[in-house]
Amino acid sequence: DYFLIKMVIVLVIFFLFFFCCEVKSQHKPASDSYFMLITKNDAEKLLSPYIPRILNVFNLAWQDWLKRLQDNPSCCKRGRSNFIWDQIIQHSTKEFGTEPNHRFAIFPYHNGQTCNFIVEQQLVFRIKKGKPSRKSSNIPTGMSESFHDPNQSLPEIGTLPRIEIQYELDKLESSIIDIVAVARNKNRIIWHSSLKYRDSDELPIFTDFPINPQSPDSTTESSVKKRVKLKSAKTEKERKKS
Repeated sequence: DYFLIKMVIVLVIFFLFFFCCEVKSQHKPASDSYFMLITKNDAEKLLSPYIPRILNVFNLAWQDWLKRLQDNPSCCKRGRSNFIWDQIIQHSTKEFGTEPNHRFAIFPYHNGQTCNFIVEQQLVFRIKKGKPSRKSSNIPTGMSESFHDPNQSLPEIGTLPRIEIQYELDKLESSIIDIVAVARNKNRIIWHSSLKYRDSDELPIFTDFPINPQSPDSTTESSVKKRVKLKSAKTEKERKKS
């Protein structure tokens, strides 16, 4: 009888646990569904026909910045992001303004405070300066938080999937080393894809400083290291004597 009672208690506990799990799954918050996220593969397919022209737009904007620095060396870099963003919008308007059937459109958003891009009426993206972490430099505003929440429907965008196209600078901030598509769910990076090196198996390695063309070859360098080592190194016996 004691064993039977024990089995009944175990079954009741199991049933209650199963019932609670079912209730929790049925009332799961919408934020876990990610219903407005686009897959990496689908986004790459939509962007692929336009990637060469997108890269060209970023390159033109960066060249504009370099020319501005040349004309005014004392130009403050604090305004660089805004300047590059303005130039990207300007060059994009020239590049895609005559796109037939508005397959690639640029439209002002949030009372003209920013601009979004819409691709094939299936994907929205915006331009941002990126970092190696793939989290763009954003001032936390209601608009930016809503853009990164894939479960929020936004005015003029609705339920279209949205991503960021980020440009990343090298450590010396002397060039753009990558253009990356990034999908986020709030503070979480869901996926990212390089547009600049999409056909390469590996990204190139960038050095912080230019290589000196007059540097010695590997043979000379190794022989120098050997001579220095022989001159300065002490044997175990010499260290004990001293």
